[in-house]
Amino acid sequence: MKKLLTAALAIMLVGCTAAPAQECPECEECKECEVCEVCEECPEVETAAELPANVDTTKEFKPDPKKEETKPCEATIWNPGCAAINKDNIDQYLNRDDVLYIDTRDYEAYAAKHFRNFECIPFFALVYAQDGSKGVQLYHSDENNTKEPVPTYEESDAVLEMLFPKDKTLFLMCQTGGRVAMLMNILEARGWDMSKVYNITGMGLLAENATLADSMVVLEDQFNDVLKVEYGFANLTPAE
Repeated sequence: MKKLLTAALAIMLVGCTAAPAQECPECEECKECEVCEVCEECPEVETAAELPANVDTTKEFKPDPKKEETKPCEATIWNPGCAAINKDNIDQYLNRDDVLYIDTRDYEAYAAKHFRNFECIPFFALVYAQDGSKGVQLYHSDENNTKEPVPTYEESDAVLEMLFPKDKTLFLMCQTGGRVAMLMNILEARGWDMSKVYNITGMGLLAENATLADSMVVLEDQFNDVLKVEYGFANLTPAE
């Protein structure tokens, strides 16, 4: 019996060697010799779309939304009107492993409606106090209320990098894209590589893309009466 099994196994191995699988570097299963058949064609491998530059310099934007005057978009203008990834093409760039998706609206708005796989990091609640006061936020404006962010804590820059890692490609959204532009000004001032940071505008615009319906979690006002959110940081050292 052992001789018969050995002979049968030898015949199978010889047959498999006689008809090797077709060399096919992109298709590992074609190299396996399970049924001794030649791989006729490798299946197509879907690859992620190449990311464009974060600013579309072919566009124009309105510096003042209340006025009709427009200016050409430039590489360092983070206005949502210059966004290269927006409601028209965002569906091509969702659910990527090489991107960190962040929603900068307050948690109440995020809970009511948000896109899957987006983290919530409220900009006005945690990152920046825009009215000139020094609150719990990581940064506040200077005495002249310029765009230069002033650290509220000695650890502000370290915490900012924890929230928005420098080594990641960041897709940032809010409601209209305005607060994202403010955040990008802060990241630029604190040393981020801005070529990896994208203003993808806001929920008010992105929700117009009908193909995104399956990517959206909609809870509307279910939490209004029970959701109470408090923001703050613990054990940080106030800056002098």
